Amino acid sequence: MRYLPYQVSESILCERLQHSSPVPARWDRRGQFVGSPQGVSTSRATDLRTSSAIALLLVFSFLLFQSNILHAQFKTIQGSLGGQYENQNYNFIGTTSSYDRYRQLANVGITGYLYNPNVAEFNLQTRFINTNSTISNVGNTSKERNTYLNYYDFSADLLRSTRYPLSVSLKRDVSTIDVSGEFVPSFSNKILTNGHGFRFSPSLKGGSLNLSFNYDGTKSESLNPLIPLNQFNRTMQLGMDMSVSKKTNIGMELIQRDRQDYISQKNYRTREVQFRGFTQPDDSNHVSVSANFLNESQIDMLNSNMLWNSQMAGDMNNQVAGQFRWSKNFAFTTYEGQVRDQLDIGFSPEWRGLFILSHSEGRMKGFGVVTPLRTTTASAGVTHLKELERYQLNFSSHATYNRFQSHSSYQTLEGIASGAIRTKGFSLGQVSLAEQVTVRRWLSVFPQTLLQNSVSTTIESNAIPFVFLHTATSYLLTKDLTDRPFRLNEKNLAFLADATYRWSNGIVVMLTLHYGVNRTWSENFGRSVQNYGVSLQLPNILDNLNLQGRVAKTFDRLLRTHEFTYDADITYSWRAIAVTARWVGYSFYSMRRNDVYITLSRPFRFDLE
Repeated sequence: MRYLPYQVSESILCERLQHSSPVPARWDRRGQFVGSPQGVSTSRATDLRTSSAIALLLVFSFLLFQSNILHAQFKTIQGSLGGQYENQNYNFIGTTSSYDRYRQLANVGITGYLYNPNVAEFNLQTRFINTNSTISNVGNTSKERNTYLNYYDFSADLLRSTRYPLSVSLKRDVSTIDVSGEFVPSFSNKILTNGHGFRFSPSLKGGSLNLSFNYDGTKSESLNPLIPLNQFNRTMQLGMDMSVSKKTNIGMELIQRDRQDYISQKNYRTREVQFRGFTQPDDSNHVSVSANFLNESQIDMLNSNMLWNSQMAGDMNNQVAGQFRWSKNFAFTTYEGQVRDQLDIGFSPEWRGLFILSHSEGRMKGFGVVTPLRTTTASAGVTHLKELERYQLNFSSHATYNRFQSHSSYQTLEGIASGAIRTKGFSLGQVSLAEQVTVRRWLSVFPQTLLQNSVSTTIESNAIPFVFLHTATSYLLTKDLTDRPFRLNEKNLAFLADATYRWSNGIVVMLTLHYGVNRTWSENFGRSVQNYGVSLQLPNILDNLNLQGRVAKTFDRLLRTHEFTYDADITYSWRAIAVTARWVGYSFYSMRRNDVYITLSRPFRFDLE
């Protein structure tokens, strides 16, 4: 729902209109501003002239196409017609409120070409969306209507098979809104949007040098002076991509975005420079660099990356003995700077090491106070992967140190150790088991140590005929090891089971069950929350009919509350008509909510070739 941002008296509004608009304002008997008769007629005349010009252009082009004067052809006429209905109903302690929305949609487009598709190919579309909403709350009713009309969205590709392809686009939109209600201020507004753009992408020197120039402009204007809007947005982009040699390539893009606000008489500009390049001196080394500079109002940002990939010498069987990967990142803004190094070493096909070092410094301004910030992070880890005939083993360990400095400072230490085993090649299915232990310690004025232990299992089996079974179980324990009076611990258990049954006649039934429990406790406090759920899917139970349903429940033992959620979906297609219906129900305490969604669509397509 939209409301007036402020109230304006009649004298002030007339004075504003005399300075900003050459046509006088008009008021109805209720004192509502409805615009000037000249302005309305001018806008309607402009829309009528534009629509008439497009219609005459289509008729004239069709006559020329049929007479083969231009050797042109319409290819397809396609689009869609549809409607949507949405209803939301709330009931809380005997109080009922509802929300209804109806939406009509239409989309029509035509494609064709002049002479042949490689010379000039065009696409012309028009769209219409009308939405009516009604909100009823405690006996009060308000209505809102939104209309979106895309008069035309035209694009053409010229000479696309040559070295000098050119694309042009034109667009015109109009959006209107009308709001009325018993206790809601009534108002209306119309927003006009015109857009244009073109793209030129020449290819020079046999394709080794590619240039591109893009331009897009959009003008938006509001016809209601109570909701001021008069802006022009423009984007210009110049790009270059050049192949210096077969193994070296560089590219650059210059982007400028402008937004002119004619009401506040302010201009906003953003400039961006992007650079990228890579080289491959030999088959074992690859170096790439990239940089991005962004300039906005009072903010400058620079981000650059460099990556070096190298493969170590192999053995007699051409198996790579190891890999080397090093990346460096520089990130600077007006208030902060950061440098980050990452080194990834593959000592062998089974052993890998990862090392990261990062440091950043900056300042934060607020309420006239400048706060210095400094962060340092260092981490190291190793991973071992072992492949056996029937099993796969994976072990890893990782350690991280982080230090934060400002007016106050703290340090964190973190250590992670994990292991996993997975079976493979068994006829009955596969089983995987993983465990991870994490220890995290904060060194500050109030030190804290946390221990986390997680265990997860996954089973996939097709031992039962026509049935594929998938189960996943996870357990997470978080324990506070700090020596203090109040220590909060947490335990999570989750179980999920999916079963897919396929009958010989092609019918498929998909059943999902899940159970979860979250328990939080301390020395003198305890809380447990359980959730259950079941869902059923019947894809293509009949021809082009899909059914799906879900029921979920959450129970809080401490508060003795029950929360239910229901969900049902139906999708049906008959010839070219598609119907989708969905119902969602929710209940908690004395609150009830029901949502209904219905969508009807009918696409169409006519081939004229």
